[in-house]
Amino acid sequence: TTDVYARLDTLEAQALDETVSDLAVRLGRLGDTSPLDTRRATALGMLADPQHVLDLDLDVPARPVSTPTLFLHVDADDLETGTAGSIEQLGPATLTLIAEWLHRVGKVRIQPVLDTASTQAVDRHDPPEWMQTLVVLRDKHCVFPGCRTDARSCDLDHIAPYDEHGPPGQTSPSSLAPLCRRHHNRKTHHGWRYRRTDTGYEWLSLLGRDPLGPQLNSRRAGV
Repeated sequence: TTDVYARLDTLEAQALDETVSDLAVRLGRLGDTSPLDTRRATALGMLADPQHVLDLDLDVPARPVSTPTLFLHVDADDLETGTAGSIEQLGPATLTLIAEWLHRVGKVRIQPVLDTASTQAVDRHDPPEWMQTLVVLRDKHCVFPGCRTDARSCDLDHIAPYDEHGPPGQTSPSSLAPLCRRHHNRKTHHGWRYRRTDTGYEWLSLLGRDPLGPQLNSRRAGV
């Protein structure tokens, strides 16, 4: 066997990954009982011989153009120097690269700038979209110590349990935090609790002790 590494344009790399996944699934339907990762490796090798794919009649559909969501963070200096600051999950990018991507996808939606210092509250359990986005941008990933699950894949948890008969304004950016499903379940069903501090979050177990050891007791927001 041979290890293969490549550096690709981000959009092309995503398309390649999805194509390989499609082929791997179809190989399984044809009777290949290998693990998914093994079938993905087989599928990647098959792309070196497109006729082989056609001979297998895998009926791989043309992949529709997706509409990616780019979260771009810029400041005045970035605009003056011609850079584009940073793109969430991708890192730094120039304005030229952003323009090229936007031209290729053809359709974009511009969202308003959010005030990350907002403390506005709502009188309902589920936060509005702007509040969800604000919390995700603020914390970036699950706030349980050591967890790096991206905040966009997390549940938004009420740090203090929401009370249907409680006072108004229980849902606000300061009352919410992203938790991955695993740690959300632990907090809900296993007695763990946490609170926001000036520097981030502090967690305690059911017995009032740090569940992971003193070195992970405090989790700074966005770190």
